[in-house]
Amino acid sequence: MQHFEGGNDRSAGQSEHSRLIAECQLSKNRLTGLFSVRSGFLGGEGAPQSEWAQNGLLMVAKTDLVGRHRINECSTLVVCPLKTRDRKSVMTRTGKRQLSNAEIGAIAHLYRGEVYRSTTWRTRLDTTTNWAVVTLGVALSITFSSPEASPLPLVLVGVLILFFLALETRRYRYFTVWRSRARWLEKNFYASMLRDGDLHMEEHWQDILAEDYLQPHYHVSYLTAMGRRIRRNYLWILLIQSVSYAGKIIVHPTRIETVEQFFRRADVGPLPGEVMAVLGLIYILTWIGFATWSEVTDIRKSGRAAIQNRLD
Repeated sequence: MQHFEGGNDRSAGQSEHSRLIAECQLSKNRLTGLFSVRSGFLGGEGAPQSEWAQNGLLMVAKTDLVGRHRINECSTLVVCPLKTRDRKSVMTRTGKRQLSNAEIGAIAHLYRGEVYRSTTWRTRLDTTTNWAVVTLGVALSITFSSPEASPLPLVLVGVLILFFLALETRRYRYFTVWRSRARWLEKNFYASMLRDGDLHMEEHWQDILAEDYLQPHYHVSYLTAMGRRIRRNYLWILLIQSVSYAGKIIVHPTRIETVEQFFRRADVGPLPGEVMAVLGLIYILTWIGFATWSEVTDIRKSGRAAIQNRLD
């Protein structure tokens, strides 16, 4: 009787030993050295699940140098909930998180969406620039249609150009949100995957992106955005407007002979020509100064960012 009971104890011990071997079974993937205990792991579909599988947990076990299992050193290093049956783990033996195939696919679709939105808003930027160019062209056509035509349309079109500049500045701030997200994914997700084969999630770049989705905000100030649009497009439009206004006064209806004649032709209603000349000079110098400030600011920011990258 005692022998029979001892046999049962040995059978139970062997069963427990086999169960532990099955629980500590590692994946053949040498890059991650992980596995997830899934439904049917112990003997196919419909087989009874282990305690870890029933609780929907992921277990990571130790191995020795030759890859054989040490049951006495089998321990749970990382335990996390498996939300779905198809979710495959994403933790390494050192606790370093990796993305599953489903998560990588979701990020790929997310990147496509950000690129689409940035392209859409880039097209909207071109639209307002086209409006400014067309209105300036209309003003030039009216002003130079005849020697007796007034130069006043070139002054009034400046109001419309500044209105379009304000619209484009607002659109540019939205555009930088989508563009910066797409660029962040290109730099930290695709470039790291292609160069190193590792997403380097220990650097927490994904946390910065997640925070931007949780709390969206503009990535550039209004003045910075306006300076960039002036520097890229509107400075040349405003220069053409100013030079055309001065040229109209100089050549029409006849070529001027004296400076006094230039000022008299520049008179607009009660405003004398001298005042109009000073306002025009301030007008163009202001936009040139704005563009220069924007250029210097961007250079300083890019320089600080390059230094920070080298330090990191």
